[in-house]
Amino acid sequence: MAATAAYSIGITATTLDGSAISGESGSVDLTILDACTAISAVTAPVTTAQAAALDGTALTYTVPSWTAVADGADDFADDDDALYECEPGLLYTWDVPAALVADSTTSTSSRVFAFTSSTVALAGTYTISVTATTSTGAAIATGGVATFTLTLTAPNAATTTPTSGTQQTVQQIISTISATLVASVGAAVAA
Repeated sequence: MAATAAYSIGITATTLDGSAISGESGSVDLTILDACTAISAVTAPVTTAQAAALDGTALTYTVPSWTAVADGADDFADDDDALYECEPGLLYTWDVPAALVADSTTSTSSRVFAFTSSTVALAGTYTISVTATTSTGAAIATGGVATFTLTLTAPNAATTTPTSGTQQTVQQIISTISATLVASVGAAVAA
């Protein structure tokens, strides 16, 4: 436990009228301790690579929990080295690539990453990291960072289900043109 304040309390014996009694004084040192020791080391979670199609479907990924590194100290009687023994919660700082920021949702109080986009130009693999800090925003010296990859792919037109009447109409036109071209090429080859 860390000392947060130390005081010396002076005690002087007095008579009933409040006069000090010579030679009858002393002091008591009082140290007020912090109820817990700040988190300095955690084990970062094992993350899983994520993948999403750029078709407007939402992806939500919850980064697993950080765990405390047991310090072995007997800080207080009910010490079980639990992560939240001293901290009411952790804060999170997200590092999301600039290209994905507009389509991503994160929070300083949550381990949840959400992404939704239909921008095909974003196709590729990205690395996203999240840094855990103490509830006061102090850095955790060891194990505070977790990373995962997010692979975004353009939707395959052959397997994509149209979501609007306009998309259905466009796909019908493309199918009709394709069928007409196949029939025309087939007739030209046969002739």
